[in-house]
Amino acid sequence: MAKNALKISEHCAEAYNLLAEESKDIEKKLEYYKEGVWAGERFLIMREPSIPYGQYWHDVLLRSYLRSLEGYADTLVKMKNYKQAIGTYEHIIELNKNDNQGVRHKLVFLLIAEAMYDKAGKLLILFRDEESLFMYWAQFLIGLLEKGMTSKTKKDFEKAIRYNPYLIKFLTGLEDAVYDLPTHYFPRSKNEVKVMMTFFDPCLDDNTVFIKVLLVSFTFIRDLARGHNVDDKKSQEDDRLMSATIENLEDLLRNPEKIAEYFQEKGGFSEKKKKIVK
Repeated sequence: MAKNALKISEHCAEAYNLLAEESKDIEKKLEYYKEGVWAGERFLIMREPSIPYGQYWHDVLLRSYLRSLEGYADTLVKMKNYKQAIGTYEHIIELNKNDNQGVRHKLVFLLIAEAMYDKAGKLLILFRDEESLFMYWAQFLIGLLEKGMTSKTKKDFEKAIRYNPYLIKFLTGLEDAVYDLPTHYFPRSKNEVKVMMTFFDPCLDDNTVFIKVLLVSFTFIRDLARGHNVDDKKSQEDDRLMSATIENLEDLLRNPEKIAEYFQEKGGFSEKKKKIVK
């Protein structure tokens, strides 16, 4: 069907999007999305948009072009070409300032992964009225990686996990962190965490970041449990195990050379993705 559509008009970006979605070859997928972008740009030259620059989503005929750009950027992320993906996501927001596609949620974590904290912070300011797990978690990460565990960073962490309590379960291994991307999600749901963790994934390329996040997570859940003043033996044993885990994570941060060895013992990065903590 897509190929037939292209025989009628080579400016049909949606046809290229369909071909890209069906392709199993990542290089071919990238090429199809690029063709979709070019088709959209040719269409823009031929037809003057009926709405102002920055509001392209409101023109139904331009949505396929915006989806081509998003698909192109998403594929670049899979290929770990983060810098080019960042530029593409930023361009999408220029064309669609309300960001109906939600690419800001992907962009903010790529900026953090590339240590572009100022840009990430400006993006949060741009969408400061949004209340979501994505933005709360990004705010926490920026503070943690720039300034360490300050009182503000701790508040940002608590804000994120209170917004969606499932997050702490994923981080501490109480819930399987399955890295598939749900087709939809509701706020404060398990699926929201799965989507956020998928977007957060590039930040975990640096194992030191991963250790820092785990350390904060385990410390929080231990301190929270202690605040309940539970005296039974099981709770005391859980506390000892949690404290031992925290001590181990602190030791890894003091001795970065041990981090690679730690993850080799755990089965490598792919195993880390399947479940955050074994």
